Amino acid sequence: MINRLNEFIFLPIPADENALETARQFVLEHAERLNLPAPVIFKLELALEEILVNVVHYAYPPGTTGVVEVGCLAEDDGISLCIADSGRPFNPLEKETPDLNVEIEDRQIGGLGIFLTREMVDAIDYHREQDRNIVTFTIRKP
Repeated sequence: MINRLNEFIFLPIPADENALETARQFVLEHAERLNLPAPVIFKLELALEEILVNVVHYAYPPGTTGVVEVGCLAEDDGISLCIADSGRPFNPLEKETPDLNVEIEDRQIGGLGIFLTREMVDAIDYHREQDRNIVTFTIRKP
């Protein structure tokens, strides 16, 4: 998937919560072409939001705003998204899986969204290239 980044259509947006809806609409436009069923769209939106919110909240130092690029690649068998930012290096795949057996009030804060994203997508990849975090994930049609 990494060597196919040139096939994605990218939309640069500010790494700001106000731009999340713009990214969502961009992705949904591409997803509509595939006639994806509602459960797949739900997974797509949830995974997109989780990755973008992490970028918005943690990629850039407080008081600064960077840019995040959202890329879509619609294919016959599903859709792939790529989220790229120039923020601090962060590999979400290295985040420990939360212990779901611990009572909710005793769990550490954070990590559940990344866990859910990893569970919902069919493939996910992270790499750092040219000082950018690049997370790519794929959701296949059922």
